[in-house]
Amino acid sequence: MPYQQWPDWLRPALDQRFNKLAALAGKQHQIHHLQKKIDQITLQLKNELAIEQYQLILEWEDAVNYQHAVEKEWLYAEGIKDGVRLMCCVGEIAYMDKTLECHAGNNERVK
Repeated sequence: MPYQQWPDWLRPALDQRFNKLAALAGKQHQIHHLQKKIDQITLQLKNELAIEQYQLILEWEDAVNYQHAVEKEWLYAEGIKDGVRLMCCVGEIAYMDKTLECHAGNNERVK
């Protein structure tokens, strides 16, 4: 099902779910340890670099973070599309199985 055919309410609902999951991801135990390390490095950079260099690092960090956010959103949307396609395939298989059962049942009765 192409994305353009999805209802208007779906995109905001997916965005809301993505944001909720992103917030939960940030609270994972593994992330906590990584954030501590990032905080230590940030402090070290701030103390050792000139203001202009530190500002440049912050701008770079913002650009990288934005890029990663766009990539994550795209992956999430593609995952939703894959899930819908999978459900459609499973539904078709289930329908085909049921149809085959019906045909098999009819043939046995004819014998």
